[in-house]
Amino acid sequence: MLAVCGGLAIRASYFSYYQGSRTHLGLDKQCPHIREISSAGRIVKILHFGGLHHRYERVAA
Repeated sequence: MLAVCGGLAIRASYFSYYQGSRTHLGLDKQCPHIREISSAGRIVKILHFGGLHHRYERVAA
């Protein structure tokens, strides 16, 4: 039972990452969830799955 709950949590986390961070060819290389594009601020790395996947974003200084 514990393995099933853990597997569901990992799957939910991956789907969240996939829909919010990954680009999709069918959407003209855009994410399904639109993110604001900023040209000011410092760049930070956002880790997913313990650093296996990551993305970069700008944050206000």
